[in-house]
Amino acid sequence: ALPEAQLLYAIDSEYDRCIRAGVRIVRRLRAVPALTVDGAVAKLSVVAEVIDPEDYPAVHRVLLSAIEDLRAIGRKG
Repeated sequence: ALPEAQLLYAIDSEYDRCIRAGVRIVRRLRAVPALTVDGAVAKLSVVAEVIDPEDYPAVHRVLLSAIEDLRAIGRKG
């Protein structure tokens, strides 16, 4: 009944919607081939945005590291 509670429910609902949208995007992204290093970086960057670093801190760090590695490889090529 409190206005603050209604705002929190709205935020919760929006958060849940965003999580579901992120999952759908990642599923669709699997079917998109990366034809270049930049394409692979782009795909991995989307996944890095979807993964919550608090849920999988080590995985998220490795993913960000791999993205940087690919960027470096792309600059050399």
